[in-house]
Amino acid sequence: MQEPLFEGVTLIEDGAECSGQSLIGCFVKKAAARFTNVVVALFDNSKESFEQRLSSLPTSVTVLDFYKESLPSFADYEAALSRGGSLQKGVLFIESLTALQWVHGGGVDRTCS
Repeated sequence: MQEPLFEGVTLIEDGAECSGQSLIGCFVKKAAARFTNVVVALFDNSKESFEQRLSSLPTSVTVLDFYKESLPSFADYEAALSRGGSLQKGVLFIESLTALQWVHGGGVDRTCS
């Protein structure tokens, strides 16, 4: 199993409290209420689409939009996330099942697109 990309990465799976809402939007709002540094990395949807699903985006949230980029390998995902700047002592949401599997070493073929 690969080491997590960032220290203290936690995969949140329980969305029961967010029923009927955009799941990532619900988690982002909950995190923004507790942490001062919340970063959302978008791979599967554009920033515009993401912001439309949230009634308002908390000011403590930084959105990194990688939707239009072609990122064929784990190294490319890692580099793209690193470009987002400082992620220390905050919460990172990765809006892509494939990217999450790569970060968590979930058995995804890192050579395929």
